[in-house]
Amino acid sequence: MRLSVLGGEWAGRRLAAPKGKPIRPTSQQVREAVFDLLGPAVAGARLCDLFAGSGALGIEALSRGAAACTFVESAPFSLRAIRESLETLAPGPDRQAVVVRGEVLKTVPKLALQGAVFDGIFMDPPYRKSLAGKSLIALAHHAILAPEGWVVVEHDRREDLPAEVGSPGLGAVLKLRRRARYGDTCISIYLRQP
Repeated sequence: MRLSVLGGEWAGRRLAAPKGKPIRPTSQQVREAVFDLLGPAVAGARLCDLFAGSGALGIEALSRGAAACTFVESAPFSLRAIRESLETLAPGPDRQAVVVRGEVLKTVPKLALQGAVFDGIFMDPPYRKSLAGKSLIALAHHAILAPEGWVVVEHDRREDLPAEVGSPGLGAVLKLRRRARYGDTCISIYLRQP
């Protein structure tokens, strides 16, 4: 599996591929579409890449000018690949990237307790495990997304995600703003309501 950065400062540079169980990295077509949809929202943003896998989405964002990215992943082989890619592309103490080992549904509340707030969140959970919907609920409840921040969810087209998640009295409201389909993959973009 060959992964490389598509745009920005590191365009064309190769990413480390996780060695272990097979993963389903975001395809080049879908990655290009995500960043086309987000446009200038990435530059200068503080981001989080949940279910990071290879880290391709977060690293692509850093290449395109994101201020910082926190990568959350539970698989050791994926964590090694993310760290290897970051060390190759942006070595040294100035790199604004944090790699967190943990399961997303347990890590989101911990990030909230630490006061973490992100301008945007990428989320690419394993397909057909209902994790996209559960993770959206966790994000709404724990409000680690800045007001008017965005969440990009990559999910199986058969997973029916709601148009709105959360409530004002119990955290935040995330509202679906756009959905696009690429074969069996859907991209749903949610915005946190101000």
